[in-house]
Amino acid sequence: MNIVKKCHRSSNITLGLFDDEIDSDGLDKVVLDEIKAINYGLDLILKSIDNFIFIKRENFPRLFFLSNNELLTIFAKSKQYKDIMS
Repeated sequence: MNIVKKCHRSSNITLGLFDDEIDSDGLDKVVLDEIKAINYGLDLILKSIDNFIFIKRENFPRLFFLSNNELLTIFAKSKQYKDIMS
């Protein structure tokens, strides 16, 4: 069952998540596998974003003076020119 559905059906998230096959460490194997898969996907996204920023910095050396967060904000607002200039 989906992690979000499990949390939604139970008022206690801990009990809602860890109610199936519990191993000796007290962890639900299914939930643990789902969390690992989600974490792996998030790692891939983060690596892709870092690679995107690296390529942009290689093409525009001035971008090395901005943090990743500042660059992501600029890229996200690229259609809103007035917001970037302020």
